[in-house]
Amino acid sequence: MNSSRIFWLLTIAVASILLLPSLLQKGMFLDGITYGAISKNLANGIGYFTSPKYTDTLYPQFHEHPPFVFWLQSLFFKILGNGFYVERIYSLFIFLLTTLGIKQLWKLIVSEEYKKHSWLPVLLWMIVPIISWSFNQNMLENTLSLFTLFSVISIVKGIKTNLFAWTIIGSSLIVLGFLSKGFVALFPLIIPMIFSVTHLVKRAYIHQIILIFSLSIQSLVIYLKFPFLVDNLTSYLQQQLLPALQGQREITTHNRFSILGELALELLIPIAIIGIFIMITKSKKTLALSKNKPALIFNLVVGLSASIPLIVTLKQRKFYLVPSIIYFSTSIAIFIVPIIDRVVKKMPLRLGKILSYLFSIWIVIVSIFSIYSFENYSRDEAKIKDLEMLVRILPPSTILRGSSTIYNDWSLHAYLARMGTISLTLDKTPKFYLIEKSKYKKDEFREFSINGLDLTNYILLQK
Repeated sequence: MNSSRIFWLLTIAVASILLLPSLLQKGMFLDGITYGAISKNLANGIGYFTSPKYTDTLYPQFHEHPPFVFWLQSLFFKILGNGFYVERIYSLFIFLLTTLGIKQLWKLIVSEEYKKHSWLPVLLWMIVPIISWSFNQNMLENTLSLFTLFSVISIVKGIKTNLFAWTIIGSSLIVLGFLSKGFVALFPLIIPMIFSVTHLVKRAYIHQIILIFSLSIQSLVIYLKFPFLVDNLTSYLQQQLLPALQGQREITTHNRFSILGELALELLIPIAIIGIFIMITKSKKTLALSKNKPALIFNLVVGLSASIPLIVTLKQRKFYLVPSIIYFSTSIAIFIVPIIDRVVKKMPLRLGKILSYLFSIWIVIVSIFSIYSFENYSRDEAKIKDLEMLVRILPPSTILRGSSTIYNDWSLHAYLARMGTISLTLDKTPKFYLIEKSKYKKDEFREFSINGLDLTNYILLQK
């Protein structure tokens, strides 16, 4: 039996347990719900590509991030409707494309004898905890990773074939990455330089010039032909990026290097696998064969170029590391693939068949369990159930008055926007007023009557 098929089954089995149960359940991290709400709005004619809209009262012009991911995700809402599963299907789609990209990168850079093990970097990538979390939560970094990965692939392919067209495609993918998450998409700009140093290919410097020239031309075209998009990006720089760089917004750490500590922790599982294989095989000589060392160093340096620049700001989150994990995982895969190859070659045929059946059964069981748990809740169950009842009676585009505690619950804004295109305000004019049950006192709300909804945490009042 084909050993590659067996271990691709293992990889799919691991992916199924990491992704399917959560993707088929309700509840999501605040940022992911927000991005879903903005994308849904775009699909339904609320806001524009260059000026997306979150709610009527909170970011009616959303310039916290560049707009391309919202537009791309809005296509899925146009096709599939407004169901809770739409952004999850989008995330799964991006995950599958990224998997294909990692497989393509592996076959592009490793020696012929190891190309059959393209499952290995994919497996090591997906078992890094922040990867499954990020895809389950609909983060922008997922799409950013896809564009930057295929940019790296295109540029390397351009250098290896000496075709400038591939390098130009790579520059276009950098542009799309920038329009997805900003300056963090620019690390592929130095790919030719890195490749030249690690692989001793002098013509890579020509591709470096072509890459910069092509990117400059495309940027100039955007500046001259798409002024509204330029306005959007300018607002993003002024409202989000520059304040973050100056330490004036959402400071999450007081140590610029803490993100590198987070990186080490995230890579702990793949690194531990190296140690386990070395101990099991009691061999170090077969690690990192000389002809694959350039590829190993190349991926390591690319991973560092995608992660080290994050130290410039005190606004640091683990999921910012997602684009870099691909290259660190690929480096680790290159390091241990000689041992993996030896183990696989010695594996008895009968054992291979047994493993193939076991992995297939695993995939089926996880799929059945995930389908069975469809529309269950992975988080915020009580809140979501309350809001599901609320959006059934409130018409779309309702502006709902909330108490100060209600208004400052940012996930409540997100869920209401995503589920019902409903906005929250502190203004006293709206007809409906949402308050926590624990804070309701009848004497203080004589101008309101209680709506008959049987909510768990809230009371809906009506003038």
